[in-house]
Amino acid sequence: MPRLEDELRAAMAAETADLGAAPDLADRVVRLSHRRRRGRRLAAGTALVAAVLAAGTVIPGQLTGAQRDPVAAADRPTRAGMDVNVAEDVEARYLPAGLGTLLIDSGSVGKLDVVTLSWGSGDGLVRLRKYEKAGPAGPGRLTSLGLVPGGKATSVRGRPGLVSPDGLDLLWHERDDVVLRVTVGADHRDELTRIAEGVWLPDPTGSGGGTLEGVRFAGLPDGVYLDREVPASSAEPVTRKEWSGQGGRVRLSAVRGRNAADPDALRAWAERSEGFEAVRSREAVLRTAPAWEGTTGERGWGGRPRAVLWHDRTGLGFLLEAAPGMETALDEIIAGLGRDPEPGDRLCEPPAAGKVTGLVPGVVLPRIPERLTVGGGFTDLESLSEPEKVTVRGHGWSDERSVEEGGSALSVGVVCGVASERELRALVGHARSTAPVRGRPAVEWVNELYGGGRFVMWLERPGAAIFVGATPDLETEAGRIAEGIRVQRR
Repeated sequence: MPRLEDELRAAMAAETADLGAAPDLADRVVRLSHRRRRGRRLAAGTALVAAVLAAGTVIPGQLTGAQRDPVAAADRPTRAGMDVNVAEDVEARYLPAGLGTLLIDSGSVGKLDVVTLSWGSGDGLVRLRKYEKAGPAGPGRLTSLGLVPGGKATSVRGRPGLVSPDGLDLLWHERDDVVLRVTVGADHRDELTRIAEGVWLPDPTGSGGGTLEGVRFAGLPDGVYLDREVPASSAEPVTRKEWSGQGGRVRLSAVRGRNAADPDALRAWAERSEGFEAVRSREAVLRTAPAWEGTTGERGWGGRPRAVLWHDRTGLGFLLEAAPGMETALDEIIAGLGRDPEPGDRLCEPPAAGKVTGLVPGVVLPRIPERLTVGGGFTDLESLSEPEKVTVRGHGWSDERSVEEGGSALSVGVVCGVASERELRALVGHARSTAPVRGRPAVEWVNELYGGGRFVMWLERPGAAIFVGATPDLETEAGRIAEGIRVQRR
């Protein structure tokens, strides 16, 4: 029997001599879905180690707990076919070595759904959290969640964040409705930022081209497939996806942070970093403005690629490039761009019977001037051309004097039933297009009933528009209120 066992071992060794662990093995072990049940321990790592030991396969030190220098997966070249882009998963692309057993938990914190990944405890702790239903990113939003009391403003890969005073807790808004958080013990204080930059929440990628930072591709030319994805870092907060093949080459870059603070900053970044040369302005892309068309630096494209640059909103811009000879394809790609559905809102949701709603249902208002007194609600807007086609819900404030007597007045409301930008422009016959509000297409008009004051209305989403209007003395305040409005989510 011992001789038989020896022969079996020799046969297994010969059979597996050329086997080795896949270079992304450790990454796939730490890629975790938030759908896993509360308190479930990750047994896959132990089973994997046992399996490859039996097969004679080399085990990476991070799996066995060996003390070696950790390697960030983001430092490795990304190549086609690597299984690193899984929808709704949290990927830990950098973790210190020797962390031990992973624990996974899920639950809720107030209205937020949260999944928690943790290793170790005390000074050796590393904990990752993903919060959902966090609402859209915006000024003060992270602070209002109350997750990191006394946190100081910072950023992670160009996204707004907060870091705790002791430098052990880092929270940031990864995208609308999703907040990520890294907490470490004192042993890993110096690695907090590096761990956070390695936490990756990929955009879903499908056969039609996938999405990047909320921008969705309806389709790409035949023979062009996703080739690589380059994540952003704090040093260069630009995320890129590139598609290539016999059908050509296409690249989309999403720019976050200071380089996309406003249109001028975005264009300066593109000229400095990408060799962008604008040929002309073009019509808005995805209903945002402004946008430019031109070319970028050659850099292996076989000529200067054609490019379109557009500013989506404060802190976010995009650069779309296509190889020379793909002019028609680029126009088709732009025409097919769309947005991922945003988290559901309460703008046009009918209130439950007996339920008290806010002043303007579905709208979270910034501070209203103290000298104004809240008035009553209303269900019509005299400026509308065809009021029977829409539903209006609004509220007013005033200083208790009539406009004829020189009084001040302010109105905010929602118009439900506006399906498109075209319908928005047609809502008020004498309205004209104006600069986007909160990145959304907008119109403005003068309302004589408000003493010639200006009203502005924007398409918050298909089906719902929001308006703000005021007497001339409150024009600055009305602009601040319009930009500061937030939409209540379900």
